[in-house]
Amino acid sequence: MFILLLNRVPDGSGKVWHHIVEQNPSNLAKFGSEAIHNTNNLMKLPHGAGSIHAKILGFYSSKLPGGNMLVRDYVKTLSFQKQYEFGITLAQCLRKRR
Repeated sequence: MFILLLNRVPDGSGKVWHHIVEQNPSNLAKFGSEAIHNTNNLMKLPHGAGSIHAKILGFYSSKLPGGNMLVRDYVKTLSFQKQYEFGITLAQCLRKRR
């Protein structure tokens, strides 16, 4: 809840807190809110059209090759550690592509 509030209060930086392991009902049920909302699972990213945050969200909303499953639906089947590694790797790759 605190993080949701932080993302809604503009601080003038043009950045938002991004959950590396997504905050969704499935992950909250499996891993608990303490793990999901932990500062080790957050990174502050530029926000807005064309930003790395928008690109990450777009990638998670895309479909896996050869099917109808969304990337986010596949990723949430993984362990916390694998989701974390996936999220970090994705952010690093998208930062390099700018």
